[in-house]
Amino acid sequence: GRGSDPQSTVFGGASALKAGKPGLSMAASRLRVAVDAGAWEPEPTELDFLLSLFSSEERAACMAFRRDDDKKRAIISRLLQRHAAAVCLGLDFHQLATTRTKGGKPFVKNPRPDAAPLNWNYSVSHEGRYVILCSESPAVVGCDVTAPRAHRPGQPQAMLDFLKSFRAQLTPPEWDSIMALQPDEAAMEAQFQRLWSLKEAYSKALGLGLAAPLGKASFSISPDSSCASLCLSGAEREDWAFRLHKLPQGHWAAVARAPPAQIVDAHGVFSATLTRTDFEPEEWRGVLTAPEPAFALVPVCSLLPTQCLDNYEAAGGEIY
Repeated sequence: GRGSDPQSTVFGGASALKAGKPGLSMAASRLRVAVDAGAWEPEPTELDFLLSLFSSEERAACMAFRRDDDKKRAIISRLLQRHAAAVCLGLDFHQLATTRTKGGKPFVKNPRPDAAPLNWNYSVSHEGRYVILCSESPAVVGCDVTAPRAHRPGQPQAMLDFLKSFRAQLTPPEWDSIMALQPDEAAMEAQFQRLWSLKEAYSKALGLGLAAPLGKASFSISPDSSCASLCLSGAEREDWAFRLHKLPQGHWAAVARAPPAQIVDAHGVFSATLTRTDFEPEEWRGVLTAPEPAFALVPVCSLLPTQCLDNYEAAGGEIY
């Protein structure tokens, strides 16, 4: 029914979507949300309805993709961003305006409500079946999801050929941690996915995007694959935090949390949305050691405002 919560699957703990009113707590601003785009087969009328919720620029950006799968991911990504801003900032879903830094980090352009969580920001990623969004306060967040070769477009390469194409971006300890798992190709691929998602999440949090020197960032993953530590040019960076999440169908997601003072923002547009960038060491340790929220796997309908659901269903969308 309309009044009940949409069905969601939670990985590893309490639902990430149990967010309260903006500003109530750090937990209310820290979302971990995943949508299985691979399981979503929308009708053309359903896509048209969802596109009608966006600005003309957003619609054009979604329709610019040639492959239907890419269009679906682009639509879900924009729905996730609107949903997160509505849940965490109390902004109107329909009025949300976003833009990107020079390095590609998306952020909300709208003025922040007075009660908005400190430094609230988010990151989105998609690969294979999944589109994910992670949001944070007061750290700056970067997230990335990696798919196994079976869920990537095209014919899968032989495992060693695939890995060698990334060798320049992997440090010797990282490469050795993959090769040590031979001949178990599934384990090798999963280790590569974890490392690569960590590197991408790091570059997204930092704000450099594709320009990040990934070969200088070396990650060491905990034995239970739940977290990782970063060495940058040989020095361990204890002022960053990295967490790993295993998603279904062999996907892995990484979440990086960065000190706001260290981010790169060439034009200063995202930095201007950060209320506070300096923290005492003990205070920052408290931020980094806060419990990691679990990912919630949710359907597309759960990202829409309640008042849109009747029209969405009439357009062919599933409500459950």
